[in-house]
Amino acid sequence: MIQIRGLYFDGQTSESRDVDLRLWGDGTIEVGTSALGVRWPLDQVRITSRIGNAPRSLFFPDGAKCETHDNDAIDAFLKTHRRDGASRWLSILERTPRYVFVALVLSVIVIYATVQFGFPALARHVAFALPASVDEAISERTLRILDQGWLKPSTLSGARQSALREKMLALSTGLAPGHTLRVKFRAGLGPNAFALPSGTIVFTDALVNLASDDRELLAVYGHEVGHVRYRHALRNLLQSSATALLVAGVTGDVTSVTGLAATLPTVLLEAGFSRGFEAEADDFAYTFLSERGIARHYFADVLERMTEKFGSDGGGYLSRHPATARRVARFRRP
Repeated sequence: MIQIRGLYFDGQTSESRDVDLRLWGDGTIEVGTSALGVRWPLDQVRITSRIGNAPRSLFFPDGAKCETHDNDAIDAFLKTHRRDGASRWLSILERTPRYVFVALVLSVIVIYATVQFGFPALARHVAFALPASVDEAISERTLRILDQGWLKPSTLSGARQSALREKMLALSTGLAPGHTLRVKFRAGLGPNAFALPSGTIVFTDALVNLASDDRELLAVYGHEVGHVRYRHALRNLLQSSATALLVAGVTGDVTSVTGLAATLPTVLLEAGFSRGFEAEADDFAYTFLSERGIARHYFADVLERMTEKFGSDGGGYLSRHPATARRVARFRRP
């Protein structure tokens, strides 16, 4: 029999009392005071795992609990009765530096894999599962915020806007199922274009005026439609908030997603999309131009012109799109 000291809570009040714990050779645990004497079989008592020198808790079937600092005695008792496996190994791992290091490395790997692969995969699933009404709500709020702070009404003539809009939408059949593609024009932000989740694609006057051929704008349009088709804006928004992503993924609660609309302007104009998203949109633009008989070099032309005129940041557009020589060369390839 092993006797140790403990602090006893009856589970009915907040009061505690000192008690003797007797660990008997037959595998029972006795809790004893002058006013208390209860004996429980080990298989009816839940004992917490050992973590360093922190006190262990013993939970009894009647709701009572006892805490003790005598971890060694508890370990010896559990080992005798073959109940120490998990607890003993956890204690060994916790006290061995090399195991702690291995656990730390594994934790970093798991966290990296979750952020790098888990969240993007879940964001894609959630984005494609959400109804189009979510895209509309987010896009409406986003454009309203942009119009209040960054954008101004377009100075392009109504005829010019209509002509460009007709050219773009005439090539849009079946490009983004579930979305209604729209084209809008605004002033401000330098030469720029971006796609909202709903299918609204915004061109700035500076970008329109920079183009030497409307087919360059059609090429940019194809790239932006790729972002709509693959729901990049919504996926990027979800990935930027793990909490909203998990809530939407587990419960389907769309309010957690629409509440992020205020952050989308920054994502679109400053943070941009990941290289993976941009590559996917480029692939879409490549096919879009080829299938419609539009020379692919027009996309490379407008990218190079932005670089020449505005520098490496392209006056805003290229700062969000990795316009490398390799990327341009791809669209110049015969």
